[in-house]
Amino acid sequence: MLEFQGNRAIVLNLSEPIPEPVIKYCLELGLTYQQRKHLPLLGA
Repeated sequence: MLEFQGNRAIVLNLSEPIPEPVIKYCLELGLTYQQRKHLPLLGA
């Protein structure tokens, strides 16, 4: 699973496979936050 540091960082263990679908989803939510911030549950 993912480990978070604060409210902006995702810490990845380089000895484990990268969970690409989860990372892509997190990046999508982060990069579209300004468009989603007015939606209930931030559109997630």
